[in-house]
Amino acid sequence: MDCPHCGGPVNSRQLPPLEHPAFDDAWHEVVLESGERRRVPMWRLLTILRQRYQRIVPIDFLARETAKDPVDGGSISSMRVQLTRLRQCLAGTPFAIVGIYGEGYGLWPRDEVTIHVDQRGYARTKPNGAMRALPRGNGRAGRAAAAAVV
Repeated sequence: MDCPHCGGPVNSRQLPPLEHPAFDDAWHEVVLESGERRRVPMWRLLTILRQRYQRIVPIDFLARETAKDPVDGGSISSMRVQLTRLRQCLAGTPFAIVGIYGEGYGLWPRDEVTIHVDQRGYARTKPNGAMRALPRGNGRAGRAAAAAVV
């Protein structure tokens, strides 16, 4: 991207998305292992998760970044619906969406994910190895850290 004032390159420090043959950026499709192509309506959400591959991203960040009006802040409940639909789109690819309760969601290789089905039949996914979380909030210490200082 070029600067409109000086014409020089602008470094937005934006992370490049994960490059893999399963993702077709030109057509916003995923390519299944069987060769079938599946259109992904929530491509912006998938791109954000690809940029932060194998990292847990807070759901409020995802809601804000994928909202039509970022000033509005997005809807966390609609984000959860979009994540469910994105999981269905990624079925058959070498990737899976993992969710960590109270932390957020991330894109992981399917073979590094544990799928747990509880007694009610709900499936939970979590990564097998160590997780790397993005910084949360505004960088200030949480309530527990503030209480420990006092």
